[in-house]
Amino acid sequence: MMTKDDFLEKLSEDLEFDENLQVNDVLVDLDDWDSIAVMVTIAFVSQNFGIQLTGQDFEEITTVEDLLKKVGIF
Repeated sequence: MMTKDDFLEKLSEDLEFDENLQVNDVLVDLDDWDSIAVMVTIAFVSQNFGIQLTGQDFEEITTVEDLLKKVGIF
């Protein structure tokens, strides 16, 4: 099972962010958060958790903590 820290590290790598995501990060406030980042996150969650997120899910997922809760880690 993936830990919270593993999730943050691996997703940050997939997104090619310079720094790891933090639980309290607001996604839209991140400099590199854009439609491509949403697609990468959807693919990451699908591959690692078998959960199919949609663009509409990101209306409810505003923070990294929300994303962690959605995949059942937090």
